[in-house]
Amino acid sequence: MIARKLKRIEDFVSVAIVEPMTDQGWRFGDYPGSDRDAVNGATYLHEIYTRADPHFTGRATVPAL
Repeated sequence: MIARKLKRIEDFVSVAIVEPMTDQGWRFGDYPGSDRDAVNGATYLHEIYTRADPHFTGRATVPAL
């Protein structure tokens, strides 16, 4: 997060912390210290990947930009 501050891009690039990995992959949400996805409203990171490319079949990984 310090890189965003140094580059002065805090207003343009958001940060969301995911929960520990579940059987469905990385989840936004309720775990202490994790965040909801305020930009896309996704529950799981893989939802964002498939919104960008409906034919995506790879693995959703973090960190993601």
